[in-house]
Amino acid sequence: MSLLLLVLLPFPPINIAYTAKFDSPVSDGTKVSFAFDNNPNNPKGTVQHTTVKNGIARISLDPMNGSSKTMTITIPQKDISIQKLASSIFIPKDNINIVLTRISGNAFHSKPSNDVTVFSIQPQQLQNLRTTARYKSEIKGFVLLLLFIIYLFYILRITILRRISKPYFGSLIIGFIIESWLLLHITGIHTSRSSYRILAIILLLTLSIMLIVNTVIGKRFSTSARKKLIIIDDVGIIAFMVIQFRLFTTRLGGFPDEMAHLSYIAYMKLHGGWLPNFREMRIYQVKNGNSLILNNSQPNSFNYLGHPPLYYKVMAQLSNIIPKGNMIVFDMNHLRMISFGIGITGVILLFYIAFTRIPTIPLLHVLFGLILISPANMVYNMSGLNNDTLLLVTVTVFTLGAIRFMEERYNFLTYLLITVGICSTLLTKLTGGVMVIAMTIFIIAQTLWTRKWPNLRPHREIYFALSVLILPLGYYLKLLSRFHTIQPSYQKLAPTEFITSGWYTPSTDRIQLTLLEYTGYFFRRFLECWTSIVGYVPVSRTGTTPFTCDSIGVTLILLIPFTIFFFHRGKKQLYLSMGISSMSIAIIYQFTSAAAATYGRGNLGGGVQSRYYQCAIGLLALCIIWMICRSPIIKQNSSSLKSACNTNVHPEPALTELGTATIAFISLLLLYDGFISTFLLSEH
Repeated sequence: MSLLLLVLLPFPPINIAYTAKFDSPVSDGTKVSFAFDNNPNNPKGTVQHTTVKNGIARISLDPMNGSSKTMTITIPQKDISIQKLASSIFIPKDNINIVLTRISGNAFHSKPSNDVTVFSIQPQQLQNLRTTARYKSEIKGFVLLLLFIIYLFYILRITILRRISKPYFGSLIIGFIIESWLLLHITGIHTSRSSYRILAIILLLTLSIMLIVNTVIGKRFSTSARKKLIIIDDVGIIAFMVIQFRLFTTRLGGFPDEMAHLSYIAYMKLHGGWLPNFREMRIYQVKNGNSLILNNSQPNSFNYLGHPPLYYKVMAQLSNIIPKGNMIVFDMNHLRMISFGIGITGVILLFYIAFTRIPTIPLLHVLFGLILISPANMVYNMSGLNNDTLLLVTVTVFTLGAIRFMEERYNFLTYLLITVGICSTLLTKLTGGVMVIAMTIFIIAQTLWTRKWPNLRPHREIYFALSVLILPLGYYLKLLSRFHTIQPSYQKLAPTEFITSGWYTPSTDRIQLTLLEYTGYFFRRFLECWTSIVGYVPVSRTGTTPFTCDSIGVTLILLIPFTIFFFHRGKKQLYLSMGISSMSIAIIYQFTSAAAATYGRGNLGGGVQSRYYQCAIGLLALCIIWMICRSPIIKQNSSSLKSACNTNVHPEPALTELGTATIAFISLLLLYDGFISTFLLSEH
């Protein structure tokens, strides 16, 4: 009854437009005036001016003219008539034009005078326009929608959701409001493509459905069903990564240092071996988009990468690069797919670690997956040629070995995982090598300090595993012998070319900063590179900083794990702390190198990338999940059937109602901050 009464009531009209269509040819740009009653409160607005476009003259009605009893339309042309006048809800920026009513041109009285025609409408017809606008007001539709939503929640509360507590029900309402705001916000952004906005809405709705399904199955179904759902969730995360890969490779036009990486791969294909001659390596010129010119007489640029060769050796073996005379033919899409597949292998390995170590709470695994892929450059860098993709795999292998060691699984597989992780990481990138070596030293020191050195019988197991380390040791000794450094650099191997490159700034042109100013600059850029895509094509977001709402979720992925030191000491906390400490050492090493480059060579913007630490994203994710499991939002579900029937079985952990709402909110925030805001709604 109340809804029926609401339908019958008039509401103030808003966003009203009057549109006059002429039935005779009128030149575009012809001035037209709509005049209303004199209004002492609006002396300058009683006449509204517009121009003709495609035979139509339209004004957005000034609300102060909405109660006028007369209206005239003046056009500087004779022998013309109005075909019809329409009243509509008109919002041009959203392409909204909802016609409310139309009046035939017969209702107008025309009066030509001195090459001008004045049309006047009968007062009764104008009154009909105003009445219809009130009864079809946009406000009425909005109020009806709100009442419908309230009614829907009421029905859900007394039926499906009748058993949940009031705080949890309230959190569902808040979640609905937040998601509705996000959807409205997305539809209102016009700096992004419409197809991107549609995809953003689909992703948000899909994740919302996933969260609901995971909540229901997580609370009401068996452990076996929950495990199957976790696997499905992981497959869904990988499918989402494939979507991002497709967009990044087709819409952004390239990736950082990709030609340098491609030239390194080509060099390894041509020359083989494990120690490249870094002095001779060049960034080859591309011809016809699928060939590299190898003629050294060309003005090629020095290849400044200087990384260990494992990634490039693997890519050279797996790719379809074909040498043809003084050229190498390649398929960039094929190369990118291989590199992306290597990165996916690392993600799958992290999913295995989560599946076997994190409680079987499906929502936690959804959050774990989103943490892995949410940093702005995570999937973006995996989509191009970049040795960080293999580094993700090697560091994750080491992480799995370290976890098994913490679990006191002192066997050959544990030692092999640790040593293979160390070896492959050192042969992939030195930044990752610093982290795994530091972590290894911490593990050994902690084990010796606590006097719990494991029983290594038979001894040949650990010695055989350690023998793998001969490979990186031999590589770095040979590198040191030939180039007198363990990190070949542009400055050391090609100093003449380096001085004329963008990597060097003459002292007269440098920006002078105090060490305190540079420290602030470094860590600000460090966070910006973590929360925004850093590539050749600008992906700008006006007004965004690492701490605005469209980036804060991704920022916290990096910052929250550093609070691990303040948690109660225990074995897991100790190992996670050692991992974060190892990462801190690598960051300090990077800071000192970047500061030396700034003050020594004037390279202010160099060495500030935080993507170097995305290889340790598994460590960051495990830290966050461990903290959540230690918080009050996790409870022991003693009501499960298995626990009730067997006193020897420990109660299974479960999320509280507040925990479910918290995880759902964080998951939606990470999706929005990590991909929707960063890419789909950006201004690229």
